[in-house]
Amino acid sequence: MCYRIESELPRLPLSRGTHNVTFKEYLHSYKNFYTRESYAPWSVSSSGIQAREADRAIISATLDGLPKWASKPTNRIKICTLACQAEMSLLLPPHQQLRLRSIQQLLLTSSHKSCLSQSFSPKKGCHVSSSSVRSYAKASSKDYDPLKPNIDEDLASIKEEEEESSTSRDAFGSWLESQGRKFQYPSFTGPKWLGGNVPFPLNPTFKPPPPLSDRVRDTIYRAYVSNPAANDLRVLSVRYGISIPRVDAILKLKSLEARWREPESGKTVQTGFQVGMESLLGVSTRGQEVSVAEELNSPLRDPVKEADETAAITAADMEAKGGRKHSLSRTYFEPVNEGEEPIVSKLITEAQNKAREKANSTLITRTSSSDLTEHVVQPDPNRPAFRFIDVGLKWFDPVDASKRQKESERRKGVKARRKTKEKRKIKEPVTSDNIGSIQLEGSVAVA
Repeated sequence: MCYRIESELPRLPLSRGTHNVTFKEYLHSYKNFYTRESYAPWSVSSSGIQAREADRAIISATLDGLPKWASKPTNRIKICTLACQAEMSLLLPPHQQLRLRSIQQLLLTSSHKSCLSQSFSPKKGCHVSSSSVRSYAKASSKDYDPLKPNIDEDLASIKEEEEESSTSRDAFGSWLESQGRKFQYPSFTGPKWLGGNVPFPLNPTFKPPPPLSDRVRDTIYRAYVSNPAANDLRVLSVRYGISIPRVDAILKLKSLEARWREPESGKTVQTGFQVGMESLLGVSTRGQEVSVAEELNSPLRDPVKEADETAAITAADMEAKGGRKHSLSRTYFEPVNEGEEPIVSKLITEAQNKAREKANSTLITRTSSSDLTEHVVQPDPNRPAFRFIDVGLKWFDPVDASKRQKESERRKGVKARRKTKEKRKIKEPVTSDNIGSIQLEGSVAVA
């Protein structure tokens, strides 16, 4: 974690060289600059402007030039102590306190000498490690003594961060030499995922459908423009095997593209990028139009068999066939380590397959298509041709069917009890013993 510290105040030209500044002048200028009331951004007075800018010029030049006395450990500790005193004595804003703490950390660490030569300028900045933020948190606490900065702990944390960064760089370099070499050049035959055939290795169940080619989208748009009444969204969805919202999105984008292609728009449509991305993403070849003759008399498109196999199709395949996705479903999050496979997704898939097989075997019996008589539909030019299709289990919900069956049995029992009660009231004679109970039940007593 790095923080970029930039100077708020502009630099001023100096009348003398940087290396001629003494250590006492530096400490005096530093103390005057950071302890004046005019330094606070909310109370700027014109009385100490000249002295404050002169002190700031000495500080800026000293930090830019880094004289020899600034590299001594004793002088660095004095500078850090002075910074802590200035920080604790003034109620500065957070960004000003962070700047003071960053100066302390930069002067404490000898490894940041090169950073000091480029710091505190309007166009340049220095990177401060997260250890400076930790030391700033200590300075703001009550039990922290600004006169005794913990130098060993700061240096140890910086060394630990450098070792972690070097380890991560070595691991990334080894991955580039072994597994990452196949991703060096693009492949125009299809996408290259990190998990092989799976886009996301840590979530193998998520397989997004590939995009449609531009040729198929142009065909859909031309069919809609030629006859919008006959080729509406539902007809195009069934004809090309695409969901209705996706057809709607295709028509909107293609209409916008058609307006951009007009000379009056003054815009140029970039098609080369689209062709290259289609080759990289592996666009789908489905969406071809089916003729009327193939739709009516096609031996390869058995609707009953296709409907029976729909139960085992995933949500992505349902969307590809123009069906509807399951809007109500549960989402499971499973933490998986790198290189391992998830366990919960496999267990859920096995349980769903077992439940589906049990429901199909117990509720509905299969019939072979060889025993059925095949009727060939021939369209008549004088009248439209109708074909009745048995869809099988495509829209059958066994859970809903069982609920309706239980509800019908409950209503049947309620009606039977009601009829028995009415018959008992009619057959039972009226006497002096039961006339009170009959009146309470709401019937009329007969004398």
